[in-house]
Amino acid sequence: MSLTQKKYGFMVGSHWVEVLGETKAVHPKWSVLIDGESADTKNLTGEFQLSATVDGKHLSVDIAQGGFGDVDVTVELDNSKIQEFSGFLL
Repeated sequence: MSLTQKKYGFMVGSHWVEVLGETKAVHPKWSVLIDGESADTKNLTGEFQLSATVDGKHLSVDIAQGGFGDVDVTVELDNSKIQEFSGFLL
């Protein structure tokens, strides 16, 4: 378990999807990758969303990172929740 990097992975159809969080100097870097290719990346903390398209469907990743590093991640595919994760990232 790492406090400076988070990696969540799961299948959506025949595609491998990863949500990555990595500690940076000012704000963490969050990315969503589809089959190893970056689809969206943001350097933020707080509440925000990453998005991508998988097999013509809209994938949204809602990230809520608290001030003390607590993180909740919710993944939806065409407005249906498919994954939820919680963790900690400095």
